[in-house]
Amino acid sequence: MPIHEIQGAAHTSPLLSHTATTRGVVTAVGSDNWYPYDLDIYIQSFTPDQDPRTSEGLHLSSIFNDKSIKIGQVIEVTGLIMEESRQNGMGETTLRLTKSPEILFDGGLVPLPKPRSLKDVPTESISTHSGNLMRKRSLNLSDGVDFWESLEGMRVKTKEIVVSGFRGGGEDFIEISDRFYLNLYVYSKESFSEDLVSQRQGLMPDHPNNDYNPELFVITTNHLSHGIQVQKSNGDYFYYNVGDEFEGEIEGVLTYPRNIFGSGEYALVVPEPQESLQYKNIKSKGFVPFKQRPASTYENVENKLEITATAFNLENLPGNRPDRIDALGAVVAENLKCPDIISLVEIQDNNGISFRESANADLTLKKVLVAVQYRCPNSHYEYVNVDPFEMAEGGQPGGNIRVALMYNKLKLDFKYTGNQSTLGGFTSVLSNGNLSLNPGRVFPLDENFRRSRRSPVMQFSLKAKPEEQIYVIGAHLNSKIGDIDLWGNLQPAVQTSEDSRSGKAQKIYEFASWIERENPEANIIVLGDFNALEEEASMKVLTDNERFMKNMIFTLPPEKRYTTNHNGNSQALDYIFVNNKLYNKPCTDFEVLHLNSDFMGRISDHDPVILKTCF
Repeated sequence: MPIHEIQGAAHTSPLLSHTATTRGVVTAVGSDNWYPYDLDIYIQSFTPDQDPRTSEGLHLSSIFNDKSIKIGQVIEVTGLIMEESRQNGMGETTLRLTKSPEILFDGGLVPLPKPRSLKDVPTESISTHSGNLMRKRSLNLSDGVDFWESLEGMRVKTKEIVVSGFRGGGEDFIEISDRFYLNLYVYSKESFSEDLVSQRQGLMPDHPNNDYNPELFVITTNHLSHGIQVQKSNGDYFYYNVGDEFEGEIEGVLTYPRNIFGSGEYALVVPEPQESLQYKNIKSKGFVPFKQRPASTYENVENKLEITATAFNLENLPGNRPDRIDALGAVVAENLKCPDIISLVEIQDNNGISFRESANADLTLKKVLVAVQYRCPNSHYEYVNVDPFEMAEGGQPGGNIRVALMYNKLKLDFKYTGNQSTLGGFTSVLSNGNLSLNPGRVFPLDENFRRSRRSPVMQFSLKAKPEEQIYVIGAHLNSKIGDIDLWGNLQPAVQTSEDSRSGKAQKIYEFASWIERENPEANIIVLGDFNALEEEASMKVLTDNERFMKNMIFTLPPEKRYTTNHNGNSQALDYIFVNNKLYNKPCTDFEVLHLNSDFMGRISDHDPVILKTCF
C-alpha cells in the first residue's frame, strides 16, 4: 500500500484500524524511552502521487528493538494504522508495527527524497473549519493546520529562519533543574506577510481577526533530532533570543509530537547535524545581562508629587529560593527604578510547594522586601498581604499563590483597619469612601472567585497631599489551561476560560464603581496578570466600553503591546487599568519593560508593566 494512500487527503487516515504493508526510505530514526516501544522511525516514499493534500511520509512505532535500522535504508513494514491522539489533540498517522521491519537492498543506503519547500505556508488562519478536524473529509491547504498535515512525516526545507519564542534549555535565569531539551518557535522570512511583529521581530497574534500565526513551527531537540545546540561541553547553555536569525538552509522531517496537555505541535526534527544550525552561525547576542535589557524611563524622584506603580508576575516565587529573590531585588532596583507601588503576582507561601505548615507568606515577603530595600536606599518599603484560603485558590499544589503588594512609605500612607482573617478578607466601601477593611479582598466569597485567586484591594493616601486617595486592586485572573488548543481538533477553538475571567472582571468592575460612587475624587488603579489578550471580552468588561476605566496598554504602539511569549506568540496578558480621573492627569504614562519575554535567561515568564502619574 503506497504511503500516500495510508495518509489520505484528510486528517484521519481512510484506512484507520486496518493492517497494511508499505515501504519507504528511512528519513529519521531514534530510540525513545518515554513510550512503550524502543524505536521511532519515519519513512518516505520515492513515488509520490500528484495530490498535494496527501503526505508521502509516515511515522512508524516499533516494539522491536532493531538497532540496525539506519537513515537511508529502504524498508518494508507491516502494521496497524493508528491516529495517535488524545483529549482535543490532533492525530499523527502512525503505523504500529506488528513484525520487525524488513530491510530491502541490505548493505546499501540510497539518497533521501528531495525536501519540500515551506515558502508557501499559510499566514492568516489556523483553521476556517467548524467542527472536528478528524472528521473533515478533505484538507484545505489555505488553512495552517491542514497545510502542515499535508506534509506530516515528510522531509522539508526552509531558510531565513527567525526565532519567535523558546521553551527549555537556558530559558530561566536561575534553574531549578537542568533542561536538556529545547524548542525554538520560528518562522521563515520566505513566508512572512504583513503580520503584526514585536519590536524584536517576534510574531504577535491578531485576536480580532483570528490570526494566531499558523506559519509558526518548532525546531526541536528529542530522540530523533540533533539539530539545535542546547549546552556547551562545560554544561553552560547556549542562549537564543527572540529575533535571532539562522543563516543558511535547514532540512528536516516534519513531525507532530504530543505534549503534556494532550495536544501537540508541528515540529521539525533534524536527524543529523547541520552546519546552518551550529550556534556560531546564528545571528545571536547570546546571554544578555539584565543591566543591558530595557530599563524604566521613570525616575523615582523623592520630593515630587509623582508615583510609579508596577505589576510583576513572579512565576511562583516561594520563600525558600534566596537566589531568585536576590535576582528579583536587583531587577526591581536597576530595571524598574524602585517604583512606589509593586504588585507582586504569584507569591507563594514560605515553604513553596510543600504541603506542610500553612498558607502564610510573611517570610517570603520579608525576604523580597529586604532584597529590594537595600538596593533602593531612597525608598522605605512595607508589604501588604492577605493570606489566601489554604489550598483553595489555584496555582501549584501546596504553593498557595496570592497577589501581595509593596509600597513606599516615604510617599504613601497606609492605615490597617479591621481583622483580615474575617470572611476571607471581605471589605466594603463606607459612605466616606474608606474601606471597612484595609487591606481587604474584592467579594472573596463570590462564586466567580471559587477555586481561584481573589483580588486584594488597598487604600492609600499621598503623604504630601493627603486629600488624594489612591485605591489599588490587584488581579490574577484564571489562566487558559483547560481551553481547547488553538491547534486542536475542535475548531474554532472555543476559549471556555474566558467566561470565568469575564465574571471575575465584572466583580472587580463593580467594586471599583462602588469606590467611585462613594468617593468621586478617588484615584483607582487595577493592575496585574489578567491572562487575557487585550481585545478579549473580559478586558472590555473592565473598561465598560471606555466609559469608566482605561486600559493603559493601548497607549503604546502595537509592536510594544506584549508582556509574555506563548509558543512563539508575543502577546499581552498583564495590564494596568486606571479610572478616568487618573487617566486624564497630564503626566499619566505607561510602559512595558520587555525583560523576559524576548530573552533566554529570564527571571520570570512575564514582563513588568509600569504606570507613572502625578498629583
